[in-house]
Amino acid sequence: MSRSQQALPENILKRIFDGVNQVRSQYSHPQLGFSKELSFIAGEFAVKMSLEQVPTNHEGFLERQCQAPLAIAFSENIAIIPETSKDPGHDAIVQWVSKPMALARINSSFTHTGVGAAESDTGVFYITQVFAIFKNRHSKKDELLIANRFINRIRKGKNVQQLSLSFVASSRLLHLSIENLLGLTVTSSKMMFQNCYEADVIIEKFAPSENNMGKFFEHIALESNEPKLLKKEFNEMGFAMKKNSSGTEIVCILALARCQPPYRALPYYQSNFPIAYNSLQLINDYRYIHSMKTVYISHQWCHIADDFCDKMINHSIDVDTSYLIRKINHYNPGSTVNCGIYVIPMCLDPLRELFAIWISSPKYKAYLLDANLKHVGFGMKIHKDSICFATLITGEKKGGETAPYHVYDFFPGDQLIYESMTSDSSDDEGAPEKDSTFRLTG
Repeated sequence: MSRSQQALPENILKRIFDGVNQVRSQYSHPQLGFSKELSFIAGEFAVKMSLEQVPTNHEGFLERQCQAPLAIAFSENIAIIPETSKDPGHDAIVQWVSKPMALARINSSFTHTGVGAAESDTGVFYITQVFAIFKNRHSKKDELLIANRFINRIRKGKNVQQLSLSFVASSRLLHLSIENLLGLTVTSSKMMFQNCYEADVIIEKFAPSENNMGKFFEHIALESNEPKLLKKEFNEMGFAMKKNSSGTEIVCILALARCQPPYRALPYYQSNFPIAYNSLQLINDYRYIHSMKTVYISHQWCHIADDFCDKMINHSIDVDTSYLIRKINHYNPGSTVNCGIYVIPMCLDPLRELFAIWISSPKYKAYLLDANLKHVGFGMKIHKDSICFATLITGEKKGGETAPYHVYDFFPGDQLIYESMTSDSSDDEGAPEKDSTFRLTG
């Protein structure tokens, strides 16, 4: 194929789509489905870069993420290919696989992708590939996560403090009957939260559709809801979406509240790892609900996780879990280890958002509920008050620390941070649609 043919936009897009899936195959990752929605976002950004209307970097990422509100996760790669390139699509892939962060995005657990390419007046190609996780069916945890992100975008746009998601309030709402949900008042909505000072509730009803979350977005963004939605004192939210018994109506409940932070007091011997200890509370409360034994924090693994987050921020390491596993096995030979790496936009309580991501993923949910799980390490670093880098290490550690570092201060009488939102037995894996194929139109 000649350079002129390789440089046709449709050939660049198909070249990148096929090439990125080939890279994922080499790393034993599943193929990505093609998304027209993501391609529109990528194409619009590529055109703006080619016209010099926006910087040629990731500035404006959050605005682009807002264009895909049903995405559980969202990321992007950018390539600038000179006019001398004979095969812009191929050269974009080569550029990405040579950069640790770009390669990490390609190999992450996304389900769908979209590609955009635009040529400038000087012949330079600006190429964007957008990645996202879309699920065919959302679990109750997915719905809470998506609703929380949507509400926070509205509040952030109005310069109002963002809201933390409350698993407890959401669980209690979901366990109410439709009649009780519709009868919620300010007083009864306050009872949904822990340590709550004040609360309010927004109730929306509409006919079922193929995109019930989208219908909720339309209703909740109405001007009539703004006084409650934008109240600056609120810092937590609970959410429930249920269908009535006849299946003719969807009822959505958004509970908003001002609450005391839910985490239990930090023991003195955990003072160097306060965020890791809070993550341990969430994990152990989750395991307690599922009748599993509590697990313990490893300070050594927390050190390794913190150090890895620093290296990710400084772009000094491949974003690859194999590095972590090798390092842990060097210090603790024979250990059983699973690792997760996460990059999310900063929010009021990124730990609770990360936890929602963990328990929404069948893979990581299995790690957290593993009967052989004994030790946890967690690290989290915030970059420029906008991006949160996090590393989770779970498994069974051989050798190393002893008590009191493995003590977990929890008694059944304590208030749990997590209450079960569903039976957790449903399959909430969101694989690409079977008929997801590459196409530019239709």
